Formats: sequence, C-alpha cells, structure tokens
Amino acid sequence: YLTFCASFFSRVAENQTALELHEKGLKIYAQLDSSEGKELMARCYNNMGTEYETLGNYDESLKWHHKCREAFEEIYGDEHENTSVSYFNIGAVLKKMDKNEEVLAMYEKSMAIDPKIKGENHIDVALSQSYIGRVKQATGDYDGAQELFEKSLKIREDTYGDKHPDAAIGYGDLGLLHHMRK
Repeated sequence: YLTFCASFFSRVAENQTALELHEKGLKIYAQLDSSEGKELMARCYNNMGTEYETLGNYDESLKWHHKCREAFEEIYGDEHENTSVSYFNIGAVLKKMDKNEEVLAMYEKSMAIDPKIKGENHIDVALSQSYIGRVKQATGDYDGAQELFEKSLKIREDTYGDKHPDAAIGYGDLGLLHHMRK
C-alpha cells in the first residue's frame, strides 16, 4: 500500500512525500525476515533512486540505485533481469551527469546479462544495443555505434517487420549517425 501511495505522489510531482513514504516502507520491509522483504527493500531502493533522479539529485540517486543493484545481486545473483535493469538505471543517471565512460560500462554490464536470460534476438537486447550505440556515437566512436545500430535494427525488423515504429527508431539511429559522420 505504501509503495502504491508513494507512486501516486511521485506522479503528481510530490517527490518529497513519495520519498517519505518509501522510507516508511523501507522500515517495515527491513523488519520482514524473508526473501520477500529483501526484494521489497530492493524495489524501494530503486524507487528512491528514481525519485532523487527526478529531483536532480544525481549523487543521491546513484547511491540508492547502487543499493538496489547490490540487493538484487544478493537475492538473485549477477545474471538476473532485475540486476540487468539495475545496471541500466545506474547508467541512465550517469548519462544525465555526462559521464559517458561510466554510462558505457553500466549499459554494457546490463547488455551482457540480457542475451543470457532472454536470448540474443530479444527486443530488450536491441534496445540495449541502441542505447550503447548512442553513447558510442556521442563519444565519437561512429564505427562502434554503427555496428550496434545495425544489430539492433536487424532484431527490430525480425521481430516487428520493417514498417513498424520500432524499426523506424532503428532507421533513425542510423540516419542520424550518417548525418553526424559528414
């Protein structure tokens, strides 16, 4: 219930109220002596990281997202979807801080997990390839970006066809890259 209330306050831009509710939830979850309590705490850490990110407090956001990743690794191990998402979330915050090398490391850790659990041709793998390609493009690694954009586009076309909006995103990635190479 507290998580639902916190999510509501987050959506109506009452981030401080949402943070307070997440903190109350954490205190309750910490008293649970179960794997469910640990998972709920990890999700709360993630939510708090997201709230701080929304507020522009990226250092505090990173602290909570790292706690989330550590908790999910403890619960599920280092090759689980929740661990992958945690790496991605850390990368997303680092991107807002213009720390491209660190972003790349986090996105690559996330992408290393996804094919193992979802398969090489899963749309989430294509999304990760696009995100990493965009970081490579931003750092001037156009060849690396192109390789990833092409792989991503292939998965998108194979999954949805060449006339789907997701394929259009892939075409757009490649088009922008070619424009930047001029």
